[in-house]
Amino acid sequence: MSDEWLLELTTFLDRWRTAGLATVDEKGNPYATNLYFARDGLSLYFVSSLETRHGHHIIRSPKVAMTVYADNDNPMFIQGVQMVGLCVPVFAAPEGDAKHWQRAWDAFTGRFPFAADQPLFREALLQECFFKFTPTWVKFLDSRKGFGFKFEKDLTEVLAKTTKKQKVTKKKVAKKSAKKTVRKKTK
Repeated sequence: MSDEWLLELTTFLDRWRTAGLATVDEKGNPYATNLYFARDGLSLYFVSSLETRHGHHIIRSPKVAMTVYADNDNPMFIQGVQMVGLCVPVFAAPEGDAKHWQRAWDAFTGRFPFAADQPLFREALLQECFFKFTPTWVKFLDSRKGFGFKFEKDLTEVLAKTTKKQKVTKKKVAKKSAKKTVRKKTK
């Protein structure tokens, strides 16, 4: 992947804050949601509950798709990124990796300072789960370079390196989810 293309892609991702996340349920039915994201390299972090529909889908199958697009009405300035990859929950200690959780926290609150600065948002953020999306395939559409111009890249080599470092088992996810459910019932 050329450094120029990578720079354009990361600059684009840094400019926009909302992504579309697509998952599939156990029956093969598609589901989509919008969410805020923060970038760390080519990976994207977002915050959600393990109890959401998409949270359940990710636990069952980490293969997801994400999109980010520029809000623009001029067809000669259409820009967007389509990505396919793996998404995993990121837990704090003792269930997970404290350093990885801190990295997610820093990326997210660095992009969205209100999440750490305002007590209401900070407490909500601390109760939820970070998710890390690592793309295996990316297509970047940039009509500024010519109508319909796009660049595609297979990133499976990047994913292979990342997943070796960030293995999350279904057992860990189930344990964390069960603890959260018990905590909610006792309140």
